[in-house]
Amino acid sequence: MTLVSLAQLPGSNLRHRVFAVAADSIKLDTLSIVPQTFSIEGVSASDYRLDFINAILHWYNKPASDSVKLSYRVFSFKLNPVVQRMRADSVINSMSIAPYVFNDELSEEQKPFLISALLKLKEALADS
Repeated sequence: MTLVSLAQLPGSNLRHRVFAVAADSIKLDTLSIVPQTFSIEGVSASDYRLDFINAILHWYNKPASDSVKLSYRVFSFKLNPVVQRMRADSVINSMSIAPYVFNDELSEEQKPFLISALLKLKEALADS
């Protein structure tokens, strides 16, 4: 007879873990925790604050024991993942079309349409 012991069943979102109580905050998981499913064995809920989205446990009052046993369920994804398609500096040199560069220089054909040129023309016509 073979006995297999798993801390977590394959395909299950239920987690049973033991963490050391050394730091003021503990990163529990890479996935977001389902609200109302989190419990710490032997610790009151008023002694800690849980960030469900980032799965971080913050202690208000650390327990006297050196480790705690946690039980919780996780979503199959993180609720606030970082989304970044491409970095601009990595694709700027591989653009297939050159970006438009504004040129303030006017051609000789365009210069008569400037307001200052029209005013000069009006003055020249008025003087003659």
